[in-house]
Amino acid sequence: ACGTVDADYRAKEEVEALKKANIVTINVAEVENLFCVKQLVEIVASHLALDPNEKTKEVTDFVIDALKKEFDVQVTNHAEREIQFRLNVFTKLAHTEQGLIDGFKEVISNIDISSIYKSSYQLFETTIKEHSLEKALRIYNRKRLSDRIAPIFGLKEGEYVSLVTRLLKGQRKEEIINALKIYLPQIG
Repeated sequence: ACGTVDADYRAKEEVEALKKANIVTINVAEVENLFCVKQLVEIVASHLALDPNEKTKEVTDFVIDALKKEFDVQVTNHAEREIQFRLNVFTKLAHTEQGLIDGFKEVISNIDISSIYKSSYQLFETTIKEHSLEKALRIYNRKRLSDRIAPIFGLKEGEYVSLVTRLLKGQRKEEIINALKIYLPQIG
């Protein structure tokens, strides 16, 4: 079996476990975030005769500001996902009731919630301080982000994605594909 999934708050350990199962992770939190990467923003801005650097800055500012507004939600969701992953490693230590109890106690003793939370907090805090669009898109798990940036380009909700889709069918196809390859894992 093989497959591709989005990063979706996955901790490095989970990404590595998935890789061992031939499941690779894209380099953004949500697949929809691919529409917001710098290279695609520049292509769309250029197509619309807008300044690509200015629009990239505006998109970056928007994404970072949105991340700040959802900071606590994003941090705790990220920590929750790691805790869930660690709980999923539960195995009984023997084929007895005590084996189940001991296995559970072992799993629980290896989960340091404060440490996980602090790590998630630092990840988001650092990303915001660095003001990096690429890093923000890697960890910001938010559906419809691409719809929310549409007004930056003078477009209505939904039009940004439609425009990228149309461009993908036209002369900018190779340029868009090459831009997206950076964020997609090599398969095979």
